[in-house]
Parts: sequence; structure tokens; C-alpha cells
Amino acid sequence: MPRAEILVVDADAETQKRLRAGLRQEGWRVAAAFGAEEARKILDILPHSPDAMLIAWSLPEQNGLSLARELRKNPKWDQAVLALHGVPPDREAQYEVLESDKIASAYFTQPARLAEIAARLEGLLRTRRAAAR
Repeated sequence: MPRAEILVVDADAETQKRLRAGLRQEGWRVAAAFGAEEARKILDILPHSPDAMLIAWSLPEQNGLSLARELRKNPKWDQAVLALHGVPPDREAQYEVLESDKIASAYFTQPARLAEIAARLEGLLRTRRAAAR
């Protein structure tokens, strides 16, 4: 399956750099934003929704889960696979991600291996595309 477009939203420059480089190496087309406001601006100018969005749990303007909720409500972006990374390892935070109005398709605790992120996102995209047929 050809890799897809992904928007990485992370305020930490080193983490974002690592994610961008690693996902590109895995064949993904990557756009990146340092926060929620920049992500909204990028999404507004894109001609279509990215296939996936990888959003940091902690962002300066609002938390990642709140941004994911907002994006999921917008019909322009509601078909994208949404995943949160940097989720605290406690079960309460993980449950909140998965049960909060079914917002996110996946979550990754720190440190997440890039190969795991790419493989899980690819699997989620494959499932979503198969369901759309």
C-alpha cells in the first residue's frame, strides 16, 4: 500500500524532527505543526484532509485530546485517522483517549518506537479504506 499523508502536531522541536524524519523514511508524506493553531492553519489551506494526524498529548494552546475532539467534529477532517502520542502511561489517560467519543484510533505512550507508529497507522488506514469500499 502506498504511504499516505500525515500531519504531525508537536510543540517539541526535537520530537517533531524525529517523527518527521522517521515517517518520511518510512515513505509517508509529512506536514508538521508546532501547535493547535498552526495545525488549523495548515488544515485550512490543504485541498483535502490528510489521511492521518499524529497529535501530541501536550500542546501549548490546548491539549492534544481537545484538538482531536475539535478535528473529529469537522466534516472536512473527520475521516482522518487520529492518533495521540506522548500519552501518559496511566490507564486513566489511555481510557480517556479511547473512550472519549471515540476520538482517537490509537495512542502511543512515550517513548514510542517509530516503526510501531508507522505500522499501526498503516494498519488503521488499510482498515478504514477497506471499510469504505
